[in-house]
Amino acid sequence: MDKNNSDYIFKAFIINSFEYDNGNKETSGAWLYFPTTKENVSALFKEIGLPNNADNNKYFIDSYHSGNNDIAKFLSMYTNIDELNYLASRISELDDIEMSVFQTAIQTEKISTIANAINVTYNTEYYNVVPDMYSLSDVGEYAAETEGYDISKIGELSDYIDYEAYGRDYARRNCGEFLGEVYLETGCTEWKDIYSGELEDIAPEYIVTEYGENVQYDYNFEMQFEASKDLAADIDSYIRSIDSSYAEKYPDEFEQMKYFSDCLLERRTLSVKNMLTAADIQEGSSLVDKIRAFEQQYPCDKYMLYQVKDGEQTRDYRYAPYSLLQKLGLNVDKSNYELTYTCGLSDDTTLESLFTKFNTDRPQDFKGRSMSVSDIVVLHRNGKDKAYYCDSAGFVEVPEFFKENHLETAEKSTEQNYNQIDEQINNEPPEKDTITVLVVEPMQEPYTKEIPKGLEALQKEVGGLIDITYPFAEPATLICNDEGKINRMELNRALYDAEGEIYDIVAGPFVIAGISGESITGLDDEQIKRFLKHFQQPEVFVKINDKIAAIPTKPSIKAKLNRLQKEKDGRDKTQPQKPPPKQEL
Repeated sequence: MDKNNSDYIFKAFIINSFEYDNGNKETSGAWLYFPTTKENVSALFKEIGLPNNADNNKYFIDSYHSGNNDIAKFLSMYTNIDELNYLASRISELDDIEMSVFQTAIQTEKISTIANAINVTYNTEYYNVVPDMYSLSDVGEYAAETEGYDISKIGELSDYIDYEAYGRDYARRNCGEFLGEVYLETGCTEWKDIYSGELEDIAPEYIVTEYGENVQYDYNFEMQFEASKDLAADIDSYIRSIDSSYAEKYPDEFEQMKYFSDCLLERRTLSVKNMLTAADIQEGSSLVDKIRAFEQQYPCDKYMLYQVKDGEQTRDYRYAPYSLLQKLGLNVDKSNYELTYTCGLSDDTTLESLFTKFNTDRPQDFKGRSMSVSDIVVLHRNGKDKAYYCDSAGFVEVPEFFKENHLETAEKSTEQNYNQIDEQINNEPPEKDTITVLVVEPMQEPYTKEIPKGLEALQKEVGGLIDITYPFAEPATLICNDEGKINRMELNRALYDAEGEIYDIVAGPFVIAGISGESITGLDDEQIKRFLKHFQQPEVFVKINDKIAAIPTKPSIKAKLNRLQKEKDGRDKTQPQKPPPKQEL
């Protein structure tokens, strides 16, 4: 679409992320008008210094302009250009009546994403829009006429009809609601989900980027991006609370949260971790743990740069060619190195390109030495690590970098507590690697369970990504499935406020665990007793007078049998199997 064309649905200011981060803000962005074409996108990418195959990790959207404010609420910073074109193209294809329905429908809270809005364009007949409605009485009169009653023939008797009550019942039956001076009904036809939010669902005629044509879309990115924003906000808020100089140096909170979010997404996390631990080792370490959990939850290819530690003990290793180490009988020992940088790894990244990067175009957040002989580069691709020694000429693969230190190995065979691995042999009482939790499942009595420490075990118990909440006055936490309601998992138990009113209902199974600081721990005996009593009875939920009520009920026999079978299966895996008794004929 020509930039001078006033018929655009909206326009977006596209910014080259790399150029922006490097201070070239005035020349890093330009407006793109939607709907658009492949030619316009190609020209814009060239103008702001992006390759034609750039994905939405390489750019972000600084601002939008649209004549329709209701459309603007769907438009976010990291939306894909192809998706924006899909939305704008679909809107431009609507006729006047369909456009009127669309504009009304998107005002509802239920329509909150681009995917929702795109699907509305395919489902305009799902809605019935009635203008000039100001009250339920108006709806009642409209309903009477719609259902064939001739009000004009009733005469003065019409004044004695309770149109408000009739309109209220009619609206309830037809899923009607007021949006300003418009009455909107839903469910007039069957709803069709055409677009799932994934790039592969966009019809080819709406694809305008080379990336959309040729590259497999990262379905996990949207979820990862939202998680990075939340964690970035926590990091920025924490550092501001303890360091006044930080707030003075970085007054723009949004810019800093974006920086931390970019670090998380691009796996440039080392400097962030160092900032947190340097600020306050105890509190900062909890956020460091959250960063590690983020990296584990959203694994990706990345590289890690290790450099020889400073000090007299490592003098012989520093800047030594690999052949010299071999002559001296020295091993490439990981304990002699420190991690100085991490970052995401693209398909076209090579060892040689990294060497050039860390010598001629060093990242601004890199605090180590220029890459040189004796440095180690670890490439993490497809879940596997390979280590390479920077030699006097090229790189040498060094699998021994991952081998355990001999003293550490000896300690691990002797120490009972791995927290005591400190190059000294000292037997301490063993630390449990499991915690005792309370498992609460829908329509079932709660039960205690011993589970391994760590994120994976908690995810297994709740059946997916976890959400950690703190609804109790004592040091305990409720861990549930983060997408329980979205995935329509069975409703489980209600949560009540101080006045005994329901403020939330947990969907799917959940776990009750203890907390110590920011760490998840097991429950003690007194806690187990209290929470067993608190969640003893399963609950069913009903709607009474527009309010949700929780009704205690008896445990499901089927659910109880399923639990007992699972417990039996678990015992069978850990206990020796007895031979079956002999049968006598």
